[in-house]
Amino acid sequence: MRLRTILLGLLTLASVSLASAQDDEGEYQGPTILDRAGPSVGQRGGQAVDFRPYGDVEGVYDSGLVGVVPAANGQYGVGAEGILAGFGLMGNRNWVHDSLSVDYRGTYTYYQPNVGFNGLSQYLGLNYTHHFSERLKLNLRENGGITRYAFGELTYLPLQNSDLVGVPANQLFDVPTYFSQTGVDLTYNFTRRLSLDVGGDGFIISYGNTGNAANQLALIGVDGGTGRANLAYRLTKRQTVSVDYGFSHYSYTNAFGNVQFQSVGLGYAVAISKTWQLATEIGGYRVQSLTLTQVPVDPAIAAIVGSQYATVVSRPVQFMPMYQAALTHKFAHSSLAFNYSKTITPGNGAYLTADTQNAGVNFSYLGSRRLATSLIAGYSDMSAIGQQIGVFRMEYAGCGLTYKLYDAVHLELRYDYRHFNTGVVNYLTNESRVSLGLAFSPGPTPLAVW
Repeated sequence: MRLRTILLGLLTLASVSLASAQDDEGEYQGPTILDRAGPSVGQRGGQAVDFRPYGDVEGVYDSGLVGVVPAANGQYGVGAEGILAGFGLMGNRNWVHDSLSVDYRGTYTYYQPNVGFNGLSQYLGLNYTHHFSERLKLNLRENGGITRYAFGELTYLPLQNSDLVGVPANQLFDVPTYFSQTGVDLTYNFTRRLSLDVGGDGFIISYGNTGNAANQLALIGVDGGTGRANLAYRLTKRQTVSVDYGFSHYSYTNAFGNVQFQSVGLGYAVAISKTWQLATEIGGYRVQSLTLTQVPVDPAIAAIVGSQYATVVSRPVQFMPMYQAALTHKFAHSSLAFNYSKTITPGNGAYLTADTQNAGVNFSYLGSRRLATSLIAGYSDMSAIGQQIGVFRMEYAGCGLTYKLYDAVHLELRYDYRHFNTGVVNYLTNESRVSLGLAFSPGPTPLAVW
């Protein structure tokens, strides 16, 4: 009897140990980790959608289109009405070891009489993942296109903070902005608890011409790259801690100087419930800039050369904090997200590499048989590193909906608003954009363009 009891005990212990070992192997299944690549495109209402093409025709009115140079009446913001026509494709497809997510939208906008703002806008988002095994996966991403307008084009897209390095945000002017960001991440899961992600991104942002040569020369393009490594450990079924290191380099394409910085961060993520998740990160940057600085010269030399200042090359070093947080809730047919970040971004052509703060909320709904909608609101400020200029601040809000009228025909309505100012010139304080039209897309559910 004693021997039988011992054998039963050993068998029970062995089965528990085997189950534990099996649970520790395979893919990480904990809460979302900040600074790791994810399925940021091809989703609506908190859920992946199947591939779906669409087209639309809308009337549009803008209360304040802004060029780099003022209009003939001396004003920066001019109202304009017009027509836009667009085509898009969005959705996801999964195979045994691979998955592909796509978001594409192209629109041509025609304004009258302000034809200088006419043109084509495009956005392409691709996200491809290949699983070599349960432990190892590769993720490839592309975000690129051209946007002609300062807001409303990209704000509804489900982009992550890591995507926004090369995707222009906080733009000051309605000029052609070309952008591309290519990223790659390799994730290895030592166990279900411990995983390592190594990746990087390369990007370029440049500005075009709207019919006036000053528009081309005034804005400064930027290109660069980032590299990162993130080690995460799953404390419990619902909690994960992480540590990450990053290195970035930004160069100005038509101006002197560059910026390079390193970052270190500690992260904590928790699944508060089955539908609520919180991810946070805190850390800091070491920033080194290569820039031109004016310094006073000796009065005797100034009398000879006729200038009281000399321009010299400097390499100042700064230490700056970094914070990120994301609180998300996924319902059955909708999603709600609150985001906050204080990070370094490439700027917007006028403000170069900048310490940027963003806070926002995004709600999207795709549930009823006829209605799909999205709401956004947020705040952003930008303080340039190495430039002696004021802080750019912006508050924005917007909403959009589509309503299925009949079969493949949908009513489409959208409104965007922003209030902004700079420390240089308060050239415009408020801007609104409204559009109304029809969209065409086959499918049993309402079309969720945003």
